[in-house]
Amino acid sequence: MTAPDANLPAGEILIVNETYVREQPVLDQEGRRYVPATGGTRTSQPRPVRVIIPVSYAPHTEAITKAVSRKLDPGLSRNIPVETLGAKNGQRLFGYNTGALVYSSAHPANEDRSLMRDPIVVVVPNGSDFLTDDAYATFATQEGVIFPDPDDALNAIASEGLRDYVSSVSPVGQRIATELSDAVGDFRLQMFNLALAVAVLLVAGVGICIIYTRKNAQAIFVRHISGWTFAASHRFILAVEAAIAIVFAIRIPLEVWQQNREIAEFTAAGLPAPFPPLRVGLADLGIIAGLAVVELAVILLALSAFHRRIVKEGASEA
Repeated sequence: MTAPDANLPAGEILIVNETYVREQPVLDQEGRRYVPATGGTRTSQPRPVRVIIPVSYAPHTEAITKAVSRKLDPGLSRNIPVETLGAKNGQRLFGYNTGALVYSSAHPANEDRSLMRDPIVVVVPNGSDFLTDDAYATFATQEGVIFPDPDDALNAIASEGLRDYVSSVSPVGQRIATELSDAVGDFRLQMFNLALAVAVLLVAGVGICIIYTRKNAQAIFVRHISGWTFAASHRFILAVEAAIAIVFAIRIPLEVWQQNREIAEFTAAGLPAPFPPLRVGLADLGIIAGLAVVELAVILLALSAFHRRIVKEGASEA
């Protein structure tokens, strides 16, 4: 929704007709459901376009209304009537596709936006000519034109000779099921990659401990019988592993901070952000810290086991 010098917040606009309001619950500030508007035809006084804005965007109502008017009528020459209404915060509305083909400054391109949180809902009256043919063509290329009855689309393609212009028609349910299956498969692959990476990290850490203790076995035994503590005996390897854990823990937050600085430079110059701001939540920090702790714990356990073995073997030989 953002644009240079438009004073718009980051968010999404969902353009629908009255049928959507009938099929999907859109609530006002009091929690009452909006219903399809009645009355008005092309020959009579047209019904206005309803712009339903969540309460959280209320301070930007004027800028949002202007942006919607320009989206429907770039030249502002058709005098399209617009009515601004309020919506309850925290709503999640079904968009009938993932939004992968539609740019959003608030979400990365690979994020599934089938359920949009607090979108601005623009309700265009059924049967009106407020949306131009070019607008419909644009929405169609973004998988944004939905027919409740598939026969309407198929019969129109056959009767109007549109086969050369319509590349495909796919059932929404089938497409969503396919995308869900792909998302689940990708999630499983990412989890496998994560588990493999953690395993490699732990094996590498244990391998370093093996090499270190074998190379320094005599020095470790001498330090032990001389009364050195475990931490003092292995201060070098412990310092190296602690440094690795710290780098591992702060790398992602540091990269997020650097990329958000780049986004801030774009917005300060009045340019649209190339991608939405990145966020590191408490869950992300917890996972990062947990992995770092696990890595350190495994290293300490392995080093402690090798230390006891060296002491035991050295004492038996003595």
